Amino acid sequence: MITSRFNPQLAFYLLICLVCSFLISLFLVQLFAVLLTFMWLLERFSNKRKAFDFFGLLILLYGAARLISIIFSEFPEESIHSFYKEALFYFSFFSMSFYMKILDENYLRKIAYTFAIASAVVAVIGIIKFNLDFDYRASSFSSGYMAFSTYLLAGLSILIFSIPLKDVALNWLVRSFGSSFILTGIITSLGRVNLVVAFLLFVFGVIIKKINFKELVVITILTSVLCSISFYNNSYRVFEYRINNPSLLSDRDIILKGAQDLFLEFKNPVLGYGPRSFHSIFPYTNELSDQRINSWHNDFIQLYFESGILGFLTLCLLIFTPLFFGIKFLLSKNKSNPLFKELMLGMVVSMVALMLAALSSVFINSPVLSLIFAFLLALQSAMLYKEGWFKEFNFSKLKIGA
Repeated sequence: MITSRFNPQLAFYLLICLVCSFLISLFLVQLFAVLLTFMWLLERFSNKRKAFDFFGLLILLYGAARLISIIFSEFPEESIHSFYKEALFYFSFFSMSFYMKILDENYLRKIAYTFAIASAVVAVIGIIKFNLDFDYRASSFSSGYMAFSTYLLAGLSILIFSIPLKDVALNWLVRSFGSSFILTGIITSLGRVNLVVAFLLFVFGVIIKKINFKELVVITILTSVLCSISFYNNSYRVFEYRINNPSLLSDRDIILKGAQDLFLEFKNPVLGYGPRSFHSIFPYTNELSDQRINSWHNDFIQLYFESGILGFLTLCLLIFTPLFFGIKFLLSKNKSNPLFKELMLGMVVSMVALMLAALSSVFINSPVLSLIFAFLLALQSAMLYKEGWFKEFNFSKLKIGA
């Protein structure tokens, strides 16, 4: 049994503060993540070894691939920054996973629900900023438009698929109004790919009856009203620009052309050019309308060029393996905790949404979105661990130092 040197309540409140800070304040996110990591570092090694599971192994494999690509980078002056920019992702996963494994199911439910409700609050903030014409597209205080809408996709998944319809009398109000706020936030962020993903999530929720008729009506009407008011109040500049330029791809056509050309002449396909090497290797920088672009706008393409086949494969393992375990858990006929079944569905849908969003943006190397991914992965890891799914790997008996 895993035990902690600290009161589990302390870890619980730090986790609550962490999930409430996503996209509210980058400083607070880093502060709470560092505090949780510091506590984890002070834990007994024997307990940390017991908490180490298959997902932890995947994180280490991915981290090793990134480390190797940094060491052998063709542009070490750029790649070296990945040491400290990505470190919090790894430490946060292990600390969150550890403390979620010592908390009972009710605490895990509160953490997941808090994440969903916090995403609705962030959506409201983005909508208000958009209505006051602070931004041409809805966004939060600490992120851009794509990170904002990608985060909302994860929150929408938990809100619709993990919070039950009949658990509490006011649940339908929370789900209906929260979903309306999040959908409005995604629509006013004007990210077309994420808008399509949100629409698919909504349709899927209706099909599997996670959204009943009353919620469907309320969400549809409220979202339509909020969007109409928002676009009326905004200056219309970006909105009209997109309507008048339906072929606009936000430079993604140029980025894909550059990726295609580099792919044909890739000199180091095993280890890649090194992290953060986009500006050093992209062949059509002068053709970009936005000179601030510093990524491939696709996680899979980015990992391939930065860390080669090794990085690409470890990323696929890191994304698709949790999906495999989550789907297998949902389809399992073995008696499982009903609450975990509900939460797991939200986890699986969230990861599918993030994976689809990754086709037009990046999340695994984003300062905030990577922590959200670590949070989802840690929560899934804790549930599978409590259900005994990782006992066959027996990592608790590995001899890893003293």
